[in-house]
Amino acid sequence: MKVAYTGSIFFNQSYGGISRYYTELVKKIKTDVKIYAPINKNIYLKDINPNLKSSFFIKKIPQYNFLIKINNITMNYLIKNYDPDILHETYYSDNIIKLKKYKKILTIYDLIHERFQNELYKNKINVKRKVLEYIDHFICISEQTKKDFIEYYNIPSNKVSVVYLGGDHLNQSLEQPISRIIQEPYILYIGSRKKYKNFKILYEALDKLKIKDLSLICFGGEKFSQLEIKENKSKVKIHQIYGDDKVLLNLIKNAECYINTSVYEGFGIPNIEAIINKCPLICSNIPVFKEICKNAAIYFDKDYSEDLAIKINKVVLDKEFKEKILENGKKLIKLYSWKKCADDTFKVYKKILT
Repeated sequence: MKVAYTGSIFFNQSYGGISRYYTELVKKIKTDVKIYAPINKNIYLKDINPNLKSSFFIKKIPQYNFLIKINNITMNYLIKNYDPDILHETYYSDNIIKLKKYKKILTIYDLIHERFQNELYKNKINVKRKVLEYIDHFICISEQTKKDFIEYYNIPSNKVSVVYLGGDHLNQSLEQPISRIIQEPYILYIGSRKKYKNFKILYEALDKLKIKDLSLICFGGEKFSQLEIKENKSKVKIHQIYGDDKVLLNLIKNAECYINTSVYEGFGIPNIEAIINKCPLICSNIPVFKEICKNAAIYFDKDYSEDLAIKINKVVLDKEFKEKILENGKKLIKLYSWKKCADDTFKVYKKILT
């Protein structure tokens, strides 16, 4: 079986959960695969075996129409020469419509654009609707995403499979950090602070903490604006840190806890990164987090900062409670490896070819 992955996500994303998913997938899946990303800016793709990709890395890609056109023409030519059995589109590009010959797979990550519609998202949703018509089978990354996807787009259930993502990329590929990057006790937040991430509730909770000398580390995401800094009424110090996977692993392993405040997600890879690396997880009580994290997380009411503050106080101050949560996490680790994700994805490929 030959599987080709389009370069759509790698043209648009320097790093992030979606491009992480595909680079880990091609490393583990047991068949003939190749990523076609002629022009890309993705840091994960740089480390992929050259035999598994056709790509040229550019740190910053201007979003010029002629570059998009050149990238697509080159990609289509290479894919046709490879002549795969399956074409796996990586991010809702209508360029896939031109590749009519192949069985097509599309992974649905979430329905954020549909749930939080605005003018910017309307065009993306229209392109997405157009692409969906040409797909033979869909993979959703959680049961909740499958439910939302079927309800919103009226897709037949038999055209949709659920394959959970992995989260063991940090501890399987990197040497263990020797010493702490941050010496003082801290709680950790990872990634974007966009509206659906509900980061404001964490600001409010910090003001209600009983713990002294505790700081908040924000890894990645948008640089803090002066307005955001003013909104923080607490005495908790906030530090923003950027870095690679080694830095992230260090921060996760040494944090008092990791906090995910999102009100909507498709899966939540950082949650699994925390669980696997023995960092207590506090997350909002949304259905998908409960589906994925089960009893390996501490859930807070997404509408009440007081509840989040209570949960932070408890996990930091109550060692016995903390150990119980970490023990529960050990049972989940085998469910969310990239090897299992690759094996389950391969089963879907076989299914649509039979």
